[in-house]
Amino acid sequence: MIIPPAIEYVYAVGQDGLANTIKIGRSTDPAKRLSQMQVGHHANLLMLHAHACENNTWFEQALHTRFKKRHIRGEWYNVSTDEFIEACDVLEKHYAAMLAGEKLCDQLLLHRKKQGLTQQELAKKSGLRQATISKLECGSGGHIDTYTTLAATLGLTIVAQEVI
Repeated sequence: MIIPPAIEYVYAVGQDGLANTIKIGRSTDPAKRLSQMQVGHHANLLMLHAHACENNTWFEQALHTRFKKRHIRGEWYNVSTDEFIEACDVLEKHYAAMLAGEKLCDQLLLHRKKQGLTQQELAKKSGLRQATISKLECGSGGHIDTYTTLAATLGLTIVAQEVI
């Protein structure tokens, strides 16, 4: 599992004078990325849309796959800005559903990283041992009360599925 930084973006960059031709990329700083791209580009580039997301690597890959048949070259696609925005909205729902299906250990790890906490810092806040947190994050099992304590420390609630 790749743990992303707290704020990430997938973006659509266009070239002045070329309608429905966008570059799909990812960055934690779209404005800086645009200025870097502009240095080596002959035409004026425009940031058409930057979509904030939790995992820009996953979003970029999903967008490239979604628009594969409209690929031009490199990361350039024959796609309108509106289509890009619509695809981001759809993928946001898919990503949320995917996260809901992740193992509890992966979700806790993701939220710890998103809050910028080390295992040692989380241990201090939760009253658990760092080794216990490491064990839980690796999926090595643990008592439900330990998971509940960890989740509460991270500001989360564990919702149990019905057991039959």
